[in-house]
Amino acid sequence: MQCTINFTKLEGCGNHFILFDCISNPNIIDLLAPNIIVQLCKPNFGIGADGIIFLTEPKSTLSYANTQFEMIIYNADGSLAQMCGNGLRCMARYLQDHYNLFAKKPNVHILTGAGLLQVTLHQNQTTDHRSDLSQLIGVKMAWPTTQEWVRHKERNFEILNLGNPHYVTYETTDYQLREQRSRDWIDLIDGGLNLSFAQQISPSVIELHVHERGCGWTLACGTGATATVFAGYQQQRFNLGQSVEVRLPGGQVTIEIKEDTLWMWGPANKVFSGQVSLPLKS
Repeated sequence: MQCTINFTKLEGCGNHFILFDCISNPNIIDLLAPNIIVQLCKPNFGIGADGIIFLTEPKSTLSYANTQFEMIIYNADGSLAQMCGNGLRCMARYLQDHYNLFAKKPNVHILTGAGLLQVTLHQNQTTDHRSDLSQLIGVKMAWPTTQEWVRHKERNFEILNLGNPHYVTYETTDYQLREQRSRDWIDLIDGGLNLSFAQQISPSVIELHVHERGCGWTLACGTGATATVFAGYQQQRFNLGQSVEVRLPGGQVTIEIKEDTLWMWGPANKVFSGQVSLPLKS
C-alpha cells in the first residue's frame, strides 16, 4: 500500500533539500527508511536533493524550553547528519513562510544535532553592505572546537567541529589534486570528513569548494564556509570583527567573526512544493 505526503523543496546557494513537515504529520519520519531517503534524493529517479530535512517538535520540551522546533537532517546517502548550515536556513525560511516564525521576536532558537542554535531574519535593507537583505537568514554558531588531530602520510590534520567535522586547506587550486585528495582524505575519521578547499581572493573574499561526507561535491556548504573562515582567522588571514564573503559554486554567504561566535548570513528560497507517494511499512 502507498500513502501520499506533502513536501517542500528549498535551496540555499544551490544546496537543495526536501523538507517534510512532521508537525502537521508526525508519522512521516517513520515512513522514510534510509533506502527511501536515497531514492528521493536521486536527481534522475527521485525529487533530487543533497539531503532530507524533517521539521519536528523536540521530544523533551523540558530540556529545550526555548524552542518549539527541531531539525533532523539526513544526507543523500541516507546517513544522519548532525548539522547543516544551509539546511537550517532553509528550514527557517519554511517556518517563516508557514508559521510566521519571526513575527514576535527577531531571534529564534532551533534544536539541531549540534545543539540549540539561534537563527534570525535580516530586516534592515539600508544600513548594511549586504544586498537583498530581506531575503537573508542568519545562523549564530559558537567558534569551532578542535575535534582531533589526525596523522596521515606524514601530515597532521586539524579537524574542526561545528556539529560536523571539517578539514580546511588554503593550499591548492589544482582541481585534479582536489579530486585526488577528496578520495584520499574523506575517510580519515570514522563516519567521514567534510573537506573545504579554499582560495583567498582578497583580504575579505574567498572562493570555496566543499566535498561533503554523504553527498560528495556540493554547490554550497554553510558549515564548511564557517569553518573555512574560522581556519583563516586562526592563520591570521582575517581579523576579529571582520565580515568575510565566501563565494561558492551555487552562490555566496557572509561570515562575521565575532567574539566567541560566528554569524553566517545567506539566502534561502522555496523551489517548489508537491506530493510524493511512499510505501507503507508492513
